[in-house]
Amino acid sequence: MRTLRHKSIALTFLTIVFSAIACGDGGPGRLDPLGDNDPCPTPGPGITIGGRGDGRNVTTEPINRLVLMGGGSDDDVSARLFVEGAQGGDIVILRATGSLTSYPDYFTQSLSPSPAPASVVTIRTDDPTAGDDLGVICRVNRAEAVWLAGGNQWDYLGRWPDDLHTALVRLTGRGGVVGGTSAGA
Repeated sequence: MRTLRHKSIALTFLTIVFSAIACGDGGPGRLDPLGDNDPCPTPGPGITIGGRGDGRNVTTEPINRLVLMGGGSDDDVSARLFVEGAQGGDIVILRATGSLTSYPDYFTQSLSPSPAPASVVTIRTDDPTAGDDLGVICRVNRAEAVWLAGGNQWDYLGRWPDDLHTALVRLTGRGGVVGGTSAGA
């Protein structure tokens, strides 16, 4: 019964995400973030942030893309398509466990994308239930692209609050780029 419930939640989330993507025109769209360069609030307990960038809010016209990878090694060509889809904007990596620096380094240095992203920040929800923290939601709302790292699917589907899921759906509706690997796919 519990497995059936998990599958139902996963299918519901995917349906919402794909519906939001399908409702767009498929072309680039200007994101409408918070409209200012005020910094996002510092996240509270249960949230750790790391990465590259000075925190300025850069607004670009991303290319609406969905990049999903299986577990194992990342595919550089697909990852570069994800990063370049942000069109030099801000990228947020969401994860529940793992490194704060691996994806920022990979997306900015190893891939040598053109254009390079303005910032690549990892937000690790050490306590996934804290994913509705204003500092997290603010960063997702300002991002041109969000990458979901691997890990435990239940942390993302069952423990992340609805506000974080809603912010991801809004990203796709604004024409942003979404990608992920393993559990993040």
